[in-house]
Amino acid sequence: MDSKSPSKKESTDQVARESLIAISNTSPDKILDSNSVSESKKSDGGVLPNCDQDEQFRSELISISYSESPDVKIGSISMGV
Repeated sequence: MDSKSPSKKESTDQVARESLIAISNTSPDKILDSNSVSESKKSDGGVLPNCDQDEQFRSELISISYSESPDVKIGSISMGV
């Protein structure tokens, strides 16, 4: 194998690196579809993001992070007093 030609793993790593850089360089307004973002209108014609939906997602993520893992079984520990 020629020392100048990159191995398959190196080329895969390079593609992954370039993809991550491209993702990080994109702005959110290019990614989000205007229909996917719920918004409520203000009386002056401006638009506010739907905070209730944000709060719902936040609560769901918190509940997932605090839920007990199905793999871990916690037995009762009796403390001798």
